Amino acid sequence: PLASEKQHDGYVYLHRLIAEARLGRFLRDDEVVHHKDHDPENNHWDNLEIMTQAEHAREHFTKRDPITGRILSEK
Repeated sequence: PLASEKQHDGYVYLHRLIAEARLGRFLRDDEVVHHKDHDPENNHWDNLEIMTQAEHAREHFTKRDPITGRILSEK
């Protein structure tokens, strides 16, 4: 079974498990699973996006227009 990154207590985050199952492979060490709508309870595949850690950091530190998604300015 897929579950590449277990936490110290042996659990795996559901969004990571869903992403790995959908991809058919383990996530690489530099990959994270981003919730597009920023709701960690919404683990539907369409709401998940695989990103590098650098891309994920930029996503969370960049101010975007909520309608168009265009970058407005750095936070």
